[in-house]
Amino acid sequence: MTVKSLLGKEMSRYYLMIILVIFWAGCKKSEPQGSKADNTVAGMEKYEYICSDGGPFLVIPKSLSSNWKGHLINILNPLDPKTDYGRACSVKGKWGLISVGKGSALVLADPPMVSWSYSEGGKCIDIYVLQLWNNLDLDSLIDQVQLKTSSTAFTDTETLFEVNDSGLLIMYSGDKAGDPMYGEFHIAVEHGVFGIYEAHYKEKNGEVDIYRLRRQDTQEVKATDN
Repeated sequence: MTVKSLLGKEMSRYYLMIILVIFWAGCKKSEPQGSKADNTVAGMEKYEYICSDGGPFLVIPKSLSSNWKGHLINILNPLDPKTDYGRACSVKGKWGLISVGKGSALVLADPPMVSWSYSEGGKCIDIYVLQLWNNLDLDSLIDQVQLKTSSTAFTDTETLFEVNDSGLLIMYSGDKAGDPMYGEFHIAVEHGVFGIYEAHYKEKNGEVDIYRLRRQDTQEVKATDN
């Protein structure tokens, strides 16, 4: 990565953080997908977005989230490998699974920006890690990612991720679920085992890593309303 692209990435992250703080100050939780918060940023209205000033994010089944303590065990040394945050930071590469309670969570290593959507008619969940973008119309960037990334572009990582209840959270790994500093996504999903697939999008308008959670059966991932 060149110095120019690295600076552009960091400047984009901090510029966007300032805007999000201005618009979302005081908000503890993100709105469910499909609803709109009172304050929205133009170009960031269609999808949910979450970012921090650095560090990994977590995709975790709701039933396991109470086991996640972030960096609270040792706030003076959050990288302590005995803390959950320290364990998340120890993941090598762009992503990995770590144990949480009686299950596991998916760690996304230091993403500048994260978003998500259902895909393939509700059979999959796509998690977007936005690495670079040229403007704040991130909705259009994700629309282009969906349009130009076919199902055949995804590589099977041969890694399975179990969701043992009807719900996932996406959150900053230094936070505690239910009381986040940076917000959290609540994703409705039926319990089951998901394969993890990955793809990469890079065009002049931005660069995005896509992680697709695909059920190992044919039913939709969306939880039904009862």
